[in-house]
Amino acid sequence: MERTLTLVSGILAFASVWLHSPGISAQSSRTVNETDSLALVALYNATDGVNWDNNSGWLTGTVNTWYGVTLSNDTVQQINLFNNNLTGDVPADIGSFTGLVSLNLSWNHLTGPIPEEIGLLTRLTHLSMFFNDMSGGIPPSLGGLSSLVELTISYNFFTGMIPPELGELDNLTNLDVSWCQLSDSIPVALTGMDNLRWLDIHDNNLSGEIPMALCDLPSLQYFVYNHNYFDTSSCAVIECMNSRGIQFTEGGGWQRTGILLPDACHVPQDLSVVDTVVNYESPVCFGAYRTIYVAGEDHYFVVEYDGYAELVARQNIEILPGSYVEEGGYLWAHIRTDGTYCGPQQKVALPATVQGAPGIEEPRVRGDQSLTVFPNPSEGICFVLQSGDCRDSFNVIRVFDPTGITVLQQVLTGPAPWKIDLAGHAAGIYLVMLSSGKGVSSFKLILQ
Repeated sequence: MERTLTLVSGILAFASVWLHSPGISAQSSRTVNETDSLALVALYNATDGVNWDNNSGWLTGTVNTWYGVTLSNDTVQQINLFNNNLTGDVPADIGSFTGLVSLNLSWNHLTGPIPEEIGLLTRLTHLSMFFNDMSGGIPPSLGGLSSLVELTISYNFFTGMIPPELGELDNLTNLDVSWCQLSDSIPVALTGMDNLRWLDIHDNNLSGEIPMALCDLPSLQYFVYNHNYFDTSSCAVIECMNSRGIQFTEGGGWQRTGILLPDACHVPQDLSVVDTVVNYESPVCFGAYRTIYVAGEDHYFVVEYDGYAELVARQNIEILPGSYVEEGGYLWAHIRTDGTYCGPQQKVALPATVQGAPGIEEPRVRGDQSLTVFPNPSEGICFVLQSGDCRDSFNVIRVFDPTGITVLQQVLTGPAPWKIDLAGHAAGIYLVMLSSGKGVSSFKLILQ
C-alpha cells in the first residue's frame, strides 16, 4: 500500500534513564528495567530500526531520548511509532512490557501476525495497529487485555473469525476491525460489552445473523457494518438499532450480495401473488427483492377492464397459468436494479455493480482532488468540501494528531460539507482520513 504523509516529529524528554542491556553500558545508577530494555532492542531489530524515518536516540542515547518511547520511573509506559516506516514482523518480545499503557504501531509496513504474547499486557489501554500489511488470525489472547479501552487494527489482512474472547474486554469503548478479511459471524460474546460505544466491522466477509442483543448494549452509539454478507435475517436488530438512534454509515448497510440493509427489510425476498382480482378502483403494485410468482396451479390472478397492476422485482417475474388480463386492463412487469420499488415506502437502492465475489481488494490511500478543506490552516473549526461529477460516498471521517492518536471519529451523514471541530487541541499538523467503500482519501490539516 502506497502511503505518503509528512508529520511534525518531536523528541520526548523525560527523566534521565539509561539503557541497561548487553553491549551498551549504563551511565547512571538509575536504569530502565532490563526486561524492557531488551524488548525495545528486539523491537528495533525486528522492524528494521536502521531504516525508520525517525530513530533518533535509539541504541545510542539514554532511553528517555529514544524517539516514540515514554518512561515512567524505570518502566516503558508508551510506545508511539506511528507512520515511521517500520517493516517486518512484530516480535514476541512485545509481551514483555508489563507496564505498557499505550502501543501505537499504525500506518507502517508491518507484516506477519499479531503476537499471542501481546495478550500479557494487562495494563494496556490503547492498542493501535491499523494500516499495515499484517495477516493471520486475531489472537484470542487479546481477550486478556483487561484494561483495554480502544482496539484499532483495521486496514490489514487478518483472516478467520472475530475471537469471542474479545467479549471479555469489559472496559472497551472502541473496537475497529474494518477493512480486513474476517469471516464467519459476529460472536454473541460481543453482546456483553456494556461500555462499547463504537463497533466498526465494515468491509470484511462476515455473514450470518447480526446478534439481536447488540441492540441492547447500553453505550453503543455507532455500528458500521456495510460491505459484508449480512441479509434480511438481521432485519429485527437493524430496526431495533434504528429505533434507538444508533448511527450507521451514510448509505446504510450495503452488502456484497447487493442487498442494502435496512431498506431491504421493507421488501420481501420472494412474493407469490395469487387469488387476486384487480379493477379500476384498486390499482396495485407488488415488489420483491428476488422473484415474483403470479398465479400458478389452482390459483388465479385477474386484471379487469381499466384495472392497473405493476410487478417489480430485481431478478425474476414468473407469470404462471391462471394469470389473465382482460381487454382494457393493464399489467406492467419490470426487472429493476436501480432500487425503485412500489413507492417511497418500498424504495431500495441497489448498486450499479454488485460486489459478489469473496475477498476484498486492498484499500487505496489516495489524495482525492475533489476534496478540499477550508480554512486550512485552521484555528479549530473547518469544513471538508467535495466537488466534481464523480463523488465517492464517504462513510467515516477520522482525524489523527501529529503522534497518531485518534482525536476525532464520526459517521458522516448527508453530503458535504462536513464539519471538523478541533477546538481546544494543540497546534500542529493533523491527518484527516475519509473512508468509503472504494478505499481511503487523506490529507493534512494545519491547526494553528
